[in-house]
Amino acid sequence: MAAHERPALRKLLVLALLIAGALGAGRGLGLFPTWQLAASDILQRRPPLPSSQIVLIVLDAAAVEAIQGRPPEVGRARMQLAALIDRLAAAGARVIALDFLFERATPQDTVLATALRRAGTVVLSAVGTEPHLPATAPAPLDYARVDIPVAPLASAAAAVGHANVWPDRDGRVRAVPLVIQHAGQELPALALVAVARYLRRPAPLDGPWADGHVPLAGRAIPVDPHYRFAIAYSGGAVETGTGAFSIVSAADVLDGRADPALLRDRLVLVGPWSAQFRDECETPRGTMYCLEVHAYVADALLRAQFLHPAPLAASMATVAGLALVVALLVWRLRPWLAAGIAALLALGYFWLASEAFQRGVVLDMLYPFLALALSYAGLTGYQLVFVQARQRALRRALARYLSPAVAEVVARDPARLDLGGQLRDMTVLFADIRGFTALAERTPPRELVTLLNEYFEIMVAVLFRHEGTLDKFMGDAIMAFWNAPALQPDHAERACRTALAMVAALDQLRASWEARGRPVLDIGIGVSTGPMVFGNTGSTLRADFTVLGDAVNLGARLEGLNKEYGTRIIVAERTRTAAGTAFAFRFLDLVAVKGKEQAVAIYELLGTAEELPPTHRPLLAAYDVGIAAYHARDWPAAVAAFQRALRHAPDDGPSRVYLRRVEAYLRDPPPPTWDGIQVSTQK
Repeated sequence: MAAHERPALRKLLVLALLIAGALGAGRGLGLFPTWQLAASDILQRRPPLPSSQIVLIVLDAAAVEAIQGRPPEVGRARMQLAALIDRLAAAGARVIALDFLFERATPQDTVLATALRRAGTVVLSAVGTEPHLPATAPAPLDYARVDIPVAPLASAAAAVGHANVWPDRDGRVRAVPLVIQHAGQELPALALVAVARYLRRPAPLDGPWADGHVPLAGRAIPVDPHYRFAIAYSGGAVETGTGAFSIVSAADVLDGRADPALLRDRLVLVGPWSAQFRDECETPRGTMYCLEVHAYVADALLRAQFLHPAPLAASMATVAGLALVVALLVWRLRPWLAAGIAALLALGYFWLASEAFQRGVVLDMLYPFLALALSYAGLTGYQLVFVQARQRALRRALARYLSPAVAEVVARDPARLDLGGQLRDMTVLFADIRGFTALAERTPPRELVTLLNEYFEIMVAVLFRHEGTLDKFMGDAIMAFWNAPALQPDHAERACRTALAMVAALDQLRASWEARGRPVLDIGIGVSTGPMVFGNTGSTLRADFTVLGDAVNLGARLEGLNKEYGTRIIVAERTRTAAGTAFAFRFLDLVAVKGKEQAVAIYELLGTAEELPPTHRPLLAAYDVGIAAYHARDWPAAVAAFQRALRHAPDDGPSRVYLRRVEAYLRDPPPPTWDGIQVSTQK
């Protein structure tokens, strides 16, 4: 990191920490609790997990009519409920929990009490009103009043549990108090009592509150200091098709139509399920009957699917970390790219939160997203107003003289304009117009300049599209390089794709010129990869950001060799190796270019591997046979192979070159020391 960049980065990091600190304070003070809860509700929306232990016996319209009679008959309800309990007990239900209150005595209570004793597994409901927090903690919520079943029924039941839920400020039920108290007496929840009876435990809980948990049958149930239990909903409302429980109408049970196998050894909850006695709760999974809420509480207790809020310190560390990451993104990247990565971070955090929720850990679903959004908005605004305005002005000035990549780097670090260089493995490209001298002699100057400008406009656009750095124009030639000033590990591949794109763009331009009656140009391209020195060279008065080295000189020589071989793109062996398998090459020759004593293998770049036409295969097959015969000094076989190649492609330059060579060697064979190396005098 350049020294001049450090103050800007420090400012962004300080601003990010200030934003994170404000959000952390809000998180610690519990601001926006409703937003926090609503944001976490999305984690509850998962596919249902069907329960094999709980069944709902519902008092729907048909069941209400069967139990009360039509018109309603006095005393009939208690008699029918007694019959319902007998039917459920006879079917083998392990526990029967009734989610309605018997607060008024009737003459038929004796019959119902007898049925309760006969079953021995029935849990009745009580309801508390006017709750308030106790003075000390841990302690259950204190209710000013609790309505319990009438004495004959309460004494005949196996147990009594309260049916209270705990709506949050927005009215949604996300928790239930597992234990409440009234007048010094504690009363466990209906679902807790039912589960304890189902697990054949002697008491609803195995011990007192300790470290945020209460014990039951080997399960450490997480609760807050007032015994409130957060519900992990394993499904939604049955009426929406996302329920986790089987439901059976009480009318079907009374008429004997219910399948006993569905009830055997189950925890059965019985409650209202009709418009007449509509008992509904708002939940994170939508509106559902409160009977379902009790069922989901029991299901969570049985499955040991418990929810633990992530530690406050972890939430604050996450907020700070995300804010700092956004600061780095805003500092280094364009606003749209920083926004995209911030969005990906948000998606990643949501995925992490979803995975953690599956394991019972509830991550903060509000403040981390606020950290991403507010940090991006605040820091980007700061950058745009105070930093990037100055850099944009500098870039506009530099863009007239430097390529966009160089202009970007220099705008960030003007010290790069100082003289000096670095050694790095890079790729260089030279592109030169064929026959430009002759074209210049026969073309009016104004038309020639227009032609060149159109050509350069298109070629430079292709170069910049592949993120190359334009080094310079040399008359009619273009010099470009990759992997500087920005690192580009795939620099050889980028250069090869640029060369192919230049040829394709020129072919389109040639067609346009031909249609307009203008002269038609062609180009030769040389590409070389290797160690090069790049940097700002020259004097303090005039400098040039360029690359130097043997690999650069080789690239220039390769461009010129296209004339000898009748090709358009020639690459060095290191380029071919570094570019990978995405391209189709063919071996051209072993050449000792001017200025280098050691021979290098050169290749023609034919195109991308997937786009090479099938018609090239016979040509290349014959050509490869000819090359092998050539290096084996089998001149007749080489002649035959190259002639066969030319029958497939009469204009194939390399085949013509080799045919002339081998025909000459047939007449005058080379000496025994011949090694197949061609010495080129081409500059």
